[in-house]
This record gives sequence, structure tokens and C-alpha cells, in this order.
Amino acid sequence: MPKIPAKNQNLAFSPIRKLTPYAEAAKKRGVKIFHLNIGQPDIASPEIFLKKIKEFNEPVVFYERSDGTEGFKNSLFNYYRRLNLSVKLEDIVATTGGSEALWMAFAILFDPGDECLTFEPTYTNYQTFAELAGVKLKGVHTYLENNFQLPPVTALEQVFTNKTKGVIVTNPSNPTGAVYPEAMLKDLVAFCIKHDLFIIADETYREFIYGKVTTRSLLSFKQAEQNVVLTDSLSKRYSLCGARLGCLVSKNKIAVEMANKIAQARLASPSIEQYAASFLGEVPQSYFDKVRIEYQARRDTLVLG
Repeated sequence: MPKIPAKNQNLAFSPIRKLTPYAEAAKKRGVKIFHLNIGQPDIASPEIFLKKIKEFNEPVVFYERSDGTEGFKNSLFNYYRRLNLSVKLEDIVATTGGSEALWMAFAILFDPGDECLTFEPTYTNYQTFAELAGVKLKGVHTYLENNFQLPPVTALEQVFTNKTKGVIVTNPSNPTGAVYPEAMLKDLVAFCIKHDLFIIADETYREFIYGKVTTRSLLSFKQAEQNVVLTDSLSKRYSLCGARLGCLVSKNKIAVEMANKIAQARLASPSIEQYAASFLGEVPQSYFDKVRIEYQARRDTLVLG
């Protein structure tokens, strides 16, 4: 009997998903379950998306373009322009959720044996994407005492080796909720430029920042535009986890070219969902305002009591 390679057998199951069977079993026993193990919003998805899903009436559900439909990419382009990010359509590759964008980034940016720094506590699935690419994910600790803010550059210099080729930054952080201010990001960018490192910028939660805290997209740092690969998702912003739509965005033409090669190999992202997502620019600001108010109320209940 042939053997599965050890590198694959050693992949860990997601600790987030590990709780799911227990929760489902409890539900069958009539127990009310509050899911704190997975980022599945219970906020209603935008009406326009659901309406367009129902309106789809093509006789055949074709493969779409590997890099994404024109309508979906234009929707993403307009969204980033509203954030004052100077991206072009050709900088965007549509992906099957943010997870595929992350997997692509690890596959594209690193050689087997390379190291990528991550700030712990970190998103657990990064470990799987890194292991699939043969990359060592090296944790750099952050601490509750200062709200899990980025460590100083001196701490990064201490863990840097000649195998360190990149840093993954989740801002706002999953799972800590930390938001990194611009001054800290500037220091991080300077460190990455100094050592010629890639920056994987996971900014999926950018809409969920509260109070007077402000931050800045890593894609907006002109001096680092060849270093940054942005991964993004529609799952949380629009409560569309099941639509499985996201994107990879970069000004680095070679990184985007490599992403397109992978995209062509996996053929296409979901056709009907891309069609419906092309109209997300019509979602009114009131939708986001209501979501923000609801999540802030929940946060305040948890944190403030």
C-alpha cells in the first residue's frame, strides 16, 4: 500500500473546526449553542446579493475568467478606490474566498524551507497554508498588557534569520482584535524594506474598527508596493461566508502573474456568486452602519459587561 508523505500526514486539523461536531451533537440534544469557534456572522446578507442570485437565469453555468468576471473585478476596483487605494483592474485576482488568496500567497512568495513571521496569537489556518508550501511559520509574541500591539522592530530583528522571507500581518487582528496604528505599520514596513521581505496583508476585518482608533492599509505604502500582497474576503464585510469569494491584490506584477497561473490551473471561482457580487456596490451605507452598531453592542457587552 503506498504511503501518504509525512509532510502531509503531519498537517493538523483546524482547531476551530474541531469543535463543530460537538456543537452539532449538542444541538441535536436541544442545547442552545453560541458559536464562538468560527467567524460565521449571523447578520443578514445584503438584499441585493440575494436578489441577484435568484435572478440569475443563464441556461448554462459556465466557467468564468480565471482571474474573475469583469463585473466582480470592477466591483472590487471601485471598493478599493473608495478606500483611496490606487489599484488597477490588472492588480486584482478574484479567488474562491480569502482562504484561497492566502494559500496562493504562501505558494507564490516562498521557497520550501523559507520562514514567514506571524504575530501570535495568530489565525490558526495560516499554519496549514504555510506547511502546504513548505514554509516555517515563525511566531513573534504579542501581549495582552499592551492590547496585543505589534512588537518593536528590535524584537523582529532578534528573530530574523537569513531564511526569513516574509511577514504576514492581520490588521485588524484575528483573533486578538488588535488594530495596528499607522506609526507601528511604518516601522514594520521599514523593517521589511530593509530586509527585502514580502508582506502578506490580511485586512479582512477592516470594516470592524471601533472608537477613535485609526489604521492604514499596508497597500497604501508607496515605498512598499512591490513588497505587499493583499488578501481579502467578502465573507465578513457582507456576511457572505458561503459565497466563497475573495481576492488577491498587489502592485507586484510578477506576484499577480503567478497568482493568475494558479487561478488558471484551478479554472475559476464561482460563477453565480460573482454575478451577484458584481452589484455589491449598490449596498447602501446604512447596511454597514447597522452591522457596525450591532457588532459594537455585542463587543461592549462582552468587554464592558
